[in-house]
Amino acid sequence: MFYAVIPWIENKDYYFYLVKISWPAIIGLFIIYMFIFLRFLHNFRYYREGKSDKNRFGLLGLRLVISIMVIAIYQDMFAKSYPDWLEQPGISYGVVYSLETYHNSRSYDYIISIRDGDNKLSFKVDKIIFDELQLEDEIQIEYLPIKKDVFRCTILT
Repeated sequence: MFYAVIPWIENKDYYFYLVKISWPAIIGLFIIYMFIFLRFLHNFRYYREGKSDKNRFGLLGLRLVISIMVIAIYQDMFAKSYPDWLEQPGISYGVVYSLETYHNSRSYDYIISIRDGDNKLSFKVDKIIFDELQLEDEIQIEYLPIKKDVFRCTILT
């Protein structure tokens, strides 16, 4: 896919998965950045060319402060909705000891639980991974460390 294009990024699958689940928010963030930047650039040119009173640079400064606040708020919302962007992917080895399906009003959630020595961990997987796994399979998984979503699963036995 794009692996040859970005050879210097480690954990490519991790970041491709994050883009896959958060692309609407990324596009929204980009649109807000572009809108505010272009609006600020337009207003700066307008004031610089002298089409307005020279003392209106205070208004330009106020607009800049408000724009920075809007960007900071949206950036904070993005970071709270997708905190895994700021983390490294989790990797775990273990034996599957539980396969569970939960049905909510809109969809099914597939949960696997693995045992790694004394540690017991639960993760959310998609249907394809869930259907391939059986109890007592030894697996290696890579997952989002905060949301506990598995993006890669390798069956070792």
